[in-house]
Amino acid sequence: MIYRSNLTAPDFQPYFKHTISQVRPHSQGHDVLYDFQDKADDDPVFGVYKRCGFFTHDEAAILYNIARQVGGGSWLDIGGLTGWTAAHLSKAGCSVTSVDPMYTNLDFLTRTTDNLREAGCAVGLVGCTSNLFFADDPDRFDGIVIDGDHESPRPLQDAINAAERTTPDGVIVLHDMIFPGPQEAWMYLNNKGWKTHGYKTPHRLTVCWRGGSVFVPPYHVPDPGVHV
Repeated sequence: MIYRSNLTAPDFQPYFKHTISQVRPHSQGHDVLYDFQDKADDDPVFGVYKRCGFFTHDEAAILYNIARQVGGGSWLDIGGLTGWTAAHLSKAGCSVTSVDPMYTNLDFLTRTTDNLREAGCAVGLVGCTSNLFFADDPDRFDGIVIDGDHESPRPLQDAINAAERTTPDGVIVLHDMIFPGPQEAWMYLNNKGWKTHGYKTPHRLTVCWRGGSVFVPPYHVPDPGVHV
């Protein structure tokens, strides 16, 4: 089952030609897209990435509408995988930089560029960890997606860095709030006075923004099959 949000977004699935849609134990009965179905499960490079799912369709629709609410601008996608999240940001009118250490692998990079080219999206791809990116790049962003390494303390480190690099009206989007690491990132931002709004989606999605910002989170009707 793929739950379609009340929020609309472009359908990129036909352009990501090596994805497979599967229900996993953590996805609460929802189909989740996974890339690299053409690779073996025990592939020494891509096997583990066959188990790294994208934003669900409803989560991607929420992100797309968040980006439109922000007004496009410059976005950073941490943990870009093979371009699914970045494609939605790009089509929302954003200038997107996607960071993932796997972009240093030619096959992984080629899969990502092929996906984005087929989807008609221009995205800057940077092959390094988020810590190295923040250390080397002084830019500020109107939006930052944190969906990289979920093991503590990496999400917290990403949140600390992101809070220093967003514009005054910028937002931070946390994915996979079902896991402790992203929850630590949320707690940090919440304790620093950021406003937050959580969405009842299979992986749990949360958007954070500073007090005084004009941002209003888009309204989303949760799937009744998702456990509260």
